[in-house]
Amino acid sequence: MTEQQYIDYFEGLATRHKAILHNAETHKSFFVVHDDNLTEVETAVRNSLSLPALLLDQYFDEEDTEHDNNRLRVLGGLSIICKTEAGNTQSFREARQEARRIARRILNKVRKDCRYGGALFDQNVMISFQAQGEPTPIIGGSATGWGYAFTLLKPMTVAIDGDDWLE
Repeated sequence: MTEQQYIDYFEGLATRHKAILHNAETHKSFFVVHDDNLTEVETAVRNSLSLPALLLDQYFDEEDTEHDNNRLRVLGGLSIICKTEAGNTQSFREARQEARRIARRILNKVRKDCRYGGALFDQNVMISFQAQGEPTPIIGGSATGWGYAFTLLKPMTVAIDGDDWLE
């Protein structure tokens, strides 16, 4: 799974989820976070992002070659943020609860897509069944939510391609 495939897949989920309904032209509610840059997210929430929104963590990968079944591990994460009333603790809790509900449903869809016939199954992608959740910070005083870190696994080859080497 490439970085672009990762982004495209989750943007597709944001487009199809009824609570988010992302549309890049008319209802922007999907955002890729770079380098945990909260200022970038705050600016997007203030200027262009419709809530609730899916925030996708930056793509990281690592190779797992400790076993015969070599895999690429894509370390990712997503957060859902919802609108809150500034300074209202009850509103913060309600927004986090709604965000948690939406995020869990998205993770359930990812799990389903990893099964036979699913969009990720066709790419040989599996999800690690442990997703760790945590609250997001309060963003600009007007949004908060819930996020999950996850790991996607994809078989990889370690074969040497002779066309890459001068020998």
